Amino acid sequence: MTLRNEVKKETLEALYNSLTPEYLADLNALFYFARHLDFSEGYQEAYDLELRSARFHADNKKEITSNFLHIFSKCNFIDNLLSSLYFLNFIDFAEEIVKLYDLEGVIVSLDKFRTRAAFAKSDICGY
Repeated sequence: MTLRNEVKKETLEALYNSLTPEYLADLNALFYFARHLDFSEGYQEAYDLELRSARFHADNKKEITSNFLHIFSKCNFIDNLLSSLYFLNFIDFAEEIVKLYDLEGVIVSLDKFRTRAAFAKSDICGY
């Protein structure tokens, strides 16, 4: 077994009991919400949709694992997660993630997230 597969297996074993429908819905909603970052209500709508889907598959271990790995393996997972958290004003939580995983200087847009410059609308929007 390759090191990558071993790490993936260990991660899934450690997290499996935490992979509740709510947890998976939140991860997915935060990830995909970062694509638009229009209004915070959009996050709630995305979460509600993701939660319905996650609850539908709640008894299927293979589907839960697949759902988690799909989102977690995205190369922009951390960027999108942090972008959504900063946009939604979960700043303390976002900063905890940055510190825990030593992301200072790794995430190119981190300063723009922190100053909210990444979320500024163009003048044409009238904001």
